[in-house]
Amino acid sequence: MKTVPSTLLRVLLFVLSVFAIVFLGVAQLDGFAIVGCICTAASTAVAALEGFFNWRSRWIASDAALAQWHEFEEALALHVASNSETTIDVDKILEFDERRRAAWSGLSQTWLSQRRGGQDTTT
Repeated sequence: MKTVPSTLLRVLLFVLSVFAIVFLGVAQLDGFAIVGCICTAASTAVAALEGFFNWRSRWIASDAALAQWHEFEEALALHVASNSETTIDVDKILEFDERRRAAWSGLSQTWLSQRRGGQDTTT
């Protein structure tokens, strides 16, 4: 699974940033100031992680839609390049456009479903 290494890297960066903030801050503080520094560092790091995990499925859906768009674009370019101006099939071009619109519509529906709290449809 390709998502595990990036997730592990993100968690590792999270842990290292917390430790760096805590160690740098604790070196000059006493008493409750240390506790405050640790809590601030932890809450800042957790807030940074939230966006990564909350938006990850949407990024994946967007990448999949973009890959489909490139596939359609390449197929259209091949169709146009391999036919003369008089033999280009207009119905074929309209089919490419319909497939492009369907990919965009699918991405939009997935995006809206996830924003409304629906199930993740990309995994």
